[in-house]
Amino acid sequence: MIRPQTCPICNTELAIAPAQSAHFPFCSQRCKQIDMHRWCEGKYAILEPLDLHAIEPDDGDHEG
Repeated sequence: MIRPQTCPICNTELAIAPAQSAHFPFCSQRCKQIDMHRWCEGKYAILEPLDLHAIEPDDGDHEG
């Protein structure tokens, strides 16, 4: 059985489809702002070093 999607901040079950929610993957604007605040305070971190060889090259459709 597939588990229902929940908000990563408050664990509230999301009642509507992601395409219909302006706040996805959060349940509300409040939870969205809490997440942004945590990023800004440095509470979240990407711990893996960047490996340039692991990045797949793009298809070259853009200039640059």
